[in-house]
Amino acid sequence: MGKSTAVNAETWLPRYRQVAEGIRSYIKEHRLPPGSRLPGGRFFAGLFNASKNTVYEALEHLQNEDVIDIRPDSGSYVANGVWTDFIKNSPNWDNFISCGWRHERSPVLHDLANGASDRSNVYLSLASLHSSFGYNKIAKKAMEEILLGLEDSDRLNIYEVQGRASFRSLIARRLAGRGIDVSPSNIIVTCGVFSSLNLLFMALMGRGDTIYTEAPSALSSMTIASSIGINIVAVPTDGEGISVEELKRCVRRSKRAILVVTPFHHGPSETTMSALRRAELMDFCRSVDMPVIEIDAIGDLASSRIRPLKAMDTNNRVIYIGSVLLPYTIGMDVSWIVVPDYLTEHITDISSQMAHYPFNLNNCVVERMLENGSYDRFLEEVRLKLSKRWLYTDKLLVRYMADIAVWDKTPGRYSFWLKLRDDVNIKKMLKNNRGGVVCASGEMYDKKYSRYFSILPYALSEKDLELGISRFAGNARDSIE
Repeated sequence: MGKSTAVNAETWLPRYRQVAEGIRSYIKEHRLPPGSRLPGGRFFAGLFNASKNTVYEALEHLQNEDVIDIRPDSGSYVANGVWTDFIKNSPNWDNFISCGWRHERSPVLHDLANGASDRSNVYLSLASLHSSFGYNKIAKKAMEEILLGLEDSDRLNIYEVQGRASFRSLIARRLAGRGIDVSPSNIIVTCGVFSSLNLLFMALMGRGDTIYTEAPSALSSMTIASSIGINIVAVPTDGEGISVEELKRCVRRSKRAILVVTPFHHGPSETTMSALRRAELMDFCRSVDMPVIEIDAIGDLASSRIRPLKAMDTNNRVIYIGSVLLPYTIGMDVSWIVVPDYLTEHITDISSQMAHYPFNLNNCVVERMLENGSYDRFLEEVRLKLSKRWLYTDKLLVRYMADIAVWDKTPGRYSFWLKLRDDVNIKKMLKNNRGGVVCASGEMYDKKYSRYFSILPYALSEKDLELGISRFAGNARDSIE
């Protein structure tokens, strides 16, 4: 490699950060494994046409990110991160391509999927937004702008398995606004949150490994976990999030494990982890050297006071899964994973083989909405609309179900976790379902939650929402014994 002054295209970064990105790229291009000794500061100063002080500042920055270790009187070395051992769990492709590798999903999920495909049903648990929330206008405009420019551009023909570089740069800037300092080279764009989890489980987990997560959790319904042979341990929660004391009791019984958490509006209970609990949790994970996967699917709705765990991460312990809110609503699921340097190539390689990356058109449409500010304007409007819809739904539930169900009435939530009273025969209600109402049962998380139902009231018009709730209430009332 010759001397370079343009060490990084991210010119919005300070000079030392540009040099740090250059060193990061040097490690990747030369495929330096953990423990490898790096050239000295004079070499990088010459390579990037930078002062020695700038290079040393860059090296310190990389050490803070757990990319390198600086050893006094010895030099700089590629670090052994907390996720290093997990790279050894490469997927068994023979099993993957053989018939029956993936276990069947549960009957509850099967019925929900079939119900959602029937347009005559009223679906009360669909994680999307009705067109009245305004997403279609900005999506249509962004797509028109892109399609009009196709004649003079090869924009959609450029394939990048990590996601478009310009899009990853934009994501990095947005994450910086939430306190997450990340390089675009450490971002992998995927086609949805569950796709991201599937990819990470395939890339990092092996048979007999353990995942700790909040109870109740949708992870228990993911067939890939059972197919690989991962143990899912649901840890009790309280009003502040996952119980660290309960987690401590569980961890003593397991050796190799990771923690998967959703600190902001963990579904279906809608718990948001308190600042104190976040700090306590991170301290515990550091003490036992436990890696963390943080799911932040609707983080764009969070206030500036709520810091992601990744913003508290000082040594790349946390792999972060983020997403824009909008793509859930238009069939353009676009999410991203923030991973340490030494995992990027490994996960990207598996992503390319499993097609977990979104289409270029999806990237381009979402990127355009982020660039022109229409997405942020949409967020400002949708927060108010979501609040109004929650209050409207609460009134409907009081009208139709106050005598047969209980739910948390705390404002600021985005869904409802209903518990039907004990004399409602759940099996009878589901078997004799009238009116084409489909509502997610808590049994998809665990059989002990079979009396619970999750209502996400944003995919329907107000008229259809009332129709669905009234019919659901009627089915429940008809099943009282």
